[in-house]
Amino acid sequence: MTETTPTACPACGSDSLSHRPAIESWICDDCSYVLSSDEQPQVAGQSSSPANTTTADTTSTADRVDWESQIAVTDTSEANLVDALTRTETIAEKVSLSTERTLRAGEVIAEAWQTNFMHGRSQERTVAAVIYSVSREVDTAIPPAQIADAVATDKASIKQTFQKLNRELELDIGPPIPREFVAAISTNLELPANIEPTAKHLLQQHDVAGGNPVGIAAAAVYVTCEQSGVDITLKELAAVTGLTKETIWRQKKAFVEASSSDSSL
Repeated sequence: MTETTPTACPACGSDSLSHRPAIESWICDDCSYVLSSDEQPQVAGQSSSPANTTTADTTSTADRVDWESQIAVTDTSEANLVDALTRTETIAEKVSLSTERTLRAGEVIAEAWQTNFMHGRSQERTVAAVIYSVSREVDTAIPPAQIADAVATDKASIKQTFQKLNRELELDIGPPIPREFVAAISTNLELPANIEPTAKHLLQQHDVAGGNPVGIAAAAVYVTCEQSGVDITLKELAAVTGLTKETIWRQKKAFVEASSSDSSL
């Protein structure tokens, strides 16, 4: 398709606009306004990044981006954007976020800056909430505890900021479900490749009402490992989920009871 360019910056009216591949956005050369997704044209040879992709999305992390060369910094606000983008990339690497999800996180950070969502809010919590959000847009949700460890904050504040981000930026991310967290748990513990799909299948077969979705996912992984002869401990699962061994054990008992009840029907 033919590459097209916006005719003018919606903020200052300038016709000097540059495409920044690193954040897949158009930025005004005069005022550094970041155009929203519906204001951006499709770039030749570049496909759009849909919110929903496959689990193959979790294969690699992004190369480092020199954000200062991508965005003309003329004031403190723009410097804060560059800092937030750089911080986002650093945290994305720590939690093994894929290249595609890291770029998506950059888009959300830019939107949060453009809409003043970041004004008066902790950058660390915003970055953490964005990482959590983009991981939840696909079937590879990262447990808040893992992100909290990387950002040095608490998982409760990540959830709270996520809820506000989801609402104000209209990300349309629904309530968490257990199967979303299986991939991140399995990858973090370096479990055999068959554990993830088997655990997800168990979750589809047996509905466990109530409880923490991350804990239910951990319980499904634990049961799957037991059935597959894979050695794993509750302590290891607790470490990667931020839950207690007792919580996971209770979820495991509930999961086994649900499985037994379904089998007897």
